[in-house]
This record gives sequence, structure tokens and C-alpha cells, in this order.
Amino acid sequence: MDNVPEIPEDILIDLISRFLLNVPSVERNNLIRVCFQVELAHWFYLDFYRQEQPSRLPGCRIVDFAKAIFQTCPYLIEHAERTEEILADWKQYKMSVPTYGAIIMDKDLKHVLLVQGFWSKSSWGFPKGKVNEEEAPHVCAIREVMEETGFDINDFIDEDQYIQLTIHDQVARLYIITGVPYETSFQPKTRGEIKEIKWFNLDDLPSHKKDNAPRVNLGLNQNNFFMVMPFIKQLKKYVNKKRSQTKAAETPLDSLLLNAQSKQQVQKVEQQNSPVKPSKNGPQETKQLTDKQRQRQQKAFALKNQSEFSQYLKFRDSTDGNSNGTPGKKQGVQNQRGSRGRGAQLKQYQILTRDKKSKQDGDSTPTKDVTPIRFYAKAFLNFEINREEIMAAYDGLL
Repeated sequence: MDNVPEIPEDILIDLISRFLLNVPSVERNNLIRVCFQVELAHWFYLDFYRQEQPSRLPGCRIVDFAKAIFQTCPYLIEHAERTEEILADWKQYKMSVPTYGAIIMDKDLKHVLLVQGFWSKSSWGFPKGKVNEEEAPHVCAIREVMEETGFDINDFIDEDQYIQLTIHDQVARLYIITGVPYETSFQPKTRGEIKEIKWFNLDDLPSHKKDNAPRVNLGLNQNNFFMVMPFIKQLKKYVNKKRSQTKAAETPLDSLLLNAQSKQQVQKVEQQNSPVKPSKNGPQETKQLTDKQRQRQQKAFALKNQSEFSQYLKFRDSTDGNSNGTPGKKQGVQNQRGSRGRGAQLKQYQILTRDKKSKQDGDSTPTKDVTPIRFYAKAFLNFEINREEIMAAYDGLL
């Protein structure tokens, strides 16, 4: 047969005894099942035999290696002529087996760990592999990552955090692993399968075929990341969401509320103080809007600066103007008009002061026998407030 590698017979017999002779007789007729064992024998040959004797033993692809095994294994010799056909069926079935792995990121969520296959030339991908029979998906991911990187993600994995896609009719699920130190040393457990392990900046990886980020930043073609590309778009969405949640958690709740309230207040003030734009309906509507704005400003000023006069009005409305200051009927209209003149009747207000005897004894507590002292608030009656005159009169009475 053509393209059969010259592997020494003793090595082939050893590999067959390790991986093929132990296959139960009832499963030997299932050639698809046998091909998985041939694949394991191929990996063992590359990892151990050829690694120790690279000049003596030839390197070979899985197809060429399978031809040598089929020609040597006793129960496979009858199928040796159909090796390529059997292997093609096996590869088609193999594509239907789900693969599980991990997207490993550093603490800053800026870098992603990728691996380069031993036979894949310059192609990069996430550490992953095919699931074994009755193996849980997350267990498969832990095992594959350990084999390809030497890093145990068992303490980092969250079974609910993953990205799952169907690529060429094959399900691929990658669990998102975050918080891995950038300085971590990675070393594959299997030889001849992984050639290099390297951190890549997430922004340098392409999210579609026309993305030139790897060519500009890394000098690599987009095709070098064809197995990475389908996951990048969803991965970036996950990272942005994760960063937003972290930022919100670090910001105190009262600060968020204060910022929201301050923003609303600023917007309200800007709306009130914004100049009135000319209306299309003419100057009359513009004048009305200006008057409304002026009224709002006057009302705000009045509420902020309450004068003594407003206090006087409250007192006048609650009394009848008698000397004792007790509540009673209001004066008639004829007296209201005359009260505005200079000869108007002066109203008297009662002021409690300390009793002279109590003051000499040092007792500052007012007593009920205090003699009322009256004064005439002419300024109030004339509605002309002279604060200095009132305070001087009050101090003289005391």
C-alpha cells in the first residue's frame, strides 16, 4: 500500500497490544469504535516513541498511521484495503461528538489563553476536546484543559457560564474561566499535541472574516484564528456586561442616588433659566411666556425672603387691634382707609418683659404679674418698615 510509514514492527506490536487487543470481541466489528483506539495509539506513538527517537522514527498523519496498524493488527487485516474509507466514516461520526473546553481569561478580562496544535501549523484555538462516553460536559472541559495546558480549572469553573455554538454540525461548548493570573506557567500534559500556549489581547482577535485587527496588531492572518473567531463576538458582550456589573458594585448606592438627583435638579434649573425663544405666532405669546417666567422668579424670591411685614399681617389678621392684643373683630372699612394717613389711630401691642423685682434677684423667669408695656408701631400702620427705629424703641422699653 502507498504512503505506509516505515514504523518498526516491534513498536507496532507494542502499540497494538496496548490499545487494540484489549477491545472486547463484541466491539471489534464496530470499526468506528476501533478507530478511536487507533487515534489513541497514534497520539502515544508521537508523544513517546518518536519524541525519544525523532531521527529514527518517521512522523505521520493519522491516515498513514492507521494504514500501518490495519496491516499489522490480526483482526483488522481483512479491512486493510478499506482503511481510508473506514477512516472517512469515522471522521464524519467524530464531528457529531460534542467538544467541551474553556475560554481562560486573566483578572483584568483583557487577555485570552490560546493553544496551537502540534500539527496545525500556525492555527490557534481554545483548549478543548471531545467528550467521553457518559462524561459530564464540565468534567470533560476540566480534563481537556488539564491535558492541553496543565492548568486545573476545577476551582474556577461555573457550570452556568459558557458559550455554546454549533460549528459544521458539531456542538462546541466553552466554559468562561476568569481571574486566572497572567503570570501563570502553562505546560501541556500530553506531548506532541500542543506546540505553544500563549496569552492574546482580546481586542487583537477577529470577530468576523473581514476583521483586520490580527493583521494590524499581530501580523497574522484572520485564518489563523478560524476556530476562535465564532466565539469572540459573544465573549466581548460577556466582558462588557461583567465590567459594568463590577463598576456598579464598587459605586455606593447613595452616590448613585445623589448623582441622579443632582442631574434632575440641574436639568430643572436649566429649563427654568433658559431664555424664551421667539414664538412663531408673534410677539404676544412671547410676552406672555416672559411674564410667567417673571412671576415664577418673584414667587421664589418672596418665599426665600420673608419680611417683617408678612409677620405683621399675620398678627393683624388674628387680632382686633385692641391694646391687649386679644383676638376679636376686624376693624371696619372706614378705619382701614384712615389708618393709612399720618393722623391715624395708633395700635398698641403687648410685650412681656422681666419683672423688676425678679431681675434684681437674678431670676430670669417671667412671672404672670408682669406689668404690660405698650408701644406704638407707627411704621407698621403706615406700611413703611424702618427696622432701626423699631429695634431702638424696643431696646428703650427693656
